[in-house]
Amino acid sequence: MTEGWIKSGCVLVFLIWNACTDWKRKEIDLRSVGLFAVLGVALNLCFGLPDSTAGTVELILGPALGLLALTLGFVTAGGIGFGDGLVLCVTGLYLGGAGNLRMFLHGTVLCAVVLGTGCALGKARWKDSFPLIPFLLAAYLGGLIWDMIN
Repeated sequence: MTEGWIKSGCVLVFLIWNACTDWKRKEIDLRSVGLFAVLGVALNLCFGLPDSTAGTVELILGPALGLLALTLGFVTAGGIGFGDGLVLCVTGLYLGGAGNLRMFLHGTVLCAVVLGTGCALGKARWKDSFPLIPFLLAAYLGGLIWDMIN
């Protein structure tokens, strides 16, 4: 129980920190990436690595989503931001593969709805760049609230 709350708190602080910098400056704070990556590894070692193969796979697949985003960002020449991939690598240390994928999918759907609405209203264009981390934060918060009421 305590492990889950500590990891959730770390993810929340990390996402709030980077949502603010992503929104204001369209960049990710690399100091926070390093700090929370080290903290995530330390927490996983402190609370013990999973005993089962499925748990180990989850632990490995968490950051793998971020690595995939980094690769796609490189292949698409910045279609996905480098910082977004780094953030997904770090959140994967805390959430595992399934949790990180769920947050990413909900965040991108929310982003698409907001951007699509903006395009329909003539306030945005499909080629506009936009910060992804605030949408990941909203998706994560929504997931926390959903878990609390269910």
